[in-house]
Amino acid sequence: MNAIRHLATCTNNNRRIARFYRVVFGIDELWNDRQNSPYSFYISDGFINMNCLLVHPGMKRNPGVGLEHFGFYVNDLKETENKILAFKSSTKIEESPRDGRYEDKRFHDPEGNRLEIATNPWGTEGIKRTPGIRHIAIHAKDPERLSDFYKSVFAMKEVGKTVTKDTDSTVLYLSDGAFSLSLIKNAPTSSFGIQLIGIQVQSIKEIEEKLKTSPAFLYEGEPAVEVIRRTKPGPFQSCYLRDPDGNYVDLSEEGWPV
Repeated sequence: MNAIRHLATCTNNNRRIARFYRVVFGIDELWNDRQNSPYSFYISDGFINMNCLLVHPGMKRNPGVGLEHFGFYVNDLKETENKILAFKSSTKIEESPRDGRYEDKRFHDPEGNRLEIATNPWGTEGIKRTPGIRHIAIHAKDPERLSDFYKSVFAMKEVGKTVTKDTDSTVLYLSDGAFSLSLIKNAPTSSFGIQLIGIQVQSIKEIEEKLKTSPAFLYEGEPAVEVIRRTKPGPFQSCYLRDPDGNYVDLSEEGWPV
């Protein structure tokens, strides 16, 4: 079974961003005893592994701060590689360094979104709990073609489609059976690629209270983290927040289509 089990956000302070998700959502540190690195800081809700990856001078790429990539747990690496190349033969699939990290290979999808594949479920237990990370949204140039990629390579299923006339936005919802990936045409954002993650919570009001009473994880002069309600219809949830790095985090009590 192919399943999204990993995502990564690049940050200038990996302990701070990890502390935020632990304090507000109960997402715990996931110790990787195979990797001794000051840069990777893994956290998990029991199902999804999130790497709070410190930006540092030795990185081959210059990702900047923000949501950077996600990863699939796969049964068969070779079979998955063959499917990737069958969809787009020019795709460059790279071997990941054998330094204890979880993933085996990395590449980019047809629109340049960075992906990883692994035969290890990123050290997670596979146990879903709430709050939990359940969703990723991508602003796509061609959602239909990108949908074909994820369906043909990872056997994801299309489980929903919505159209918002006010913003002329179309959303295709894909699912691996447990996790939701939305591909959005004409998202109300200036950039393409990964826009946000979605966290399913038991109570949005409870999250608001935690934000009010949490110890400081922001620096002096930074805007407060608070739950914001969108006033216009669109392709995202009605409630969201921005984490200490400015990443958008949609909040939902009902969850996303799976």
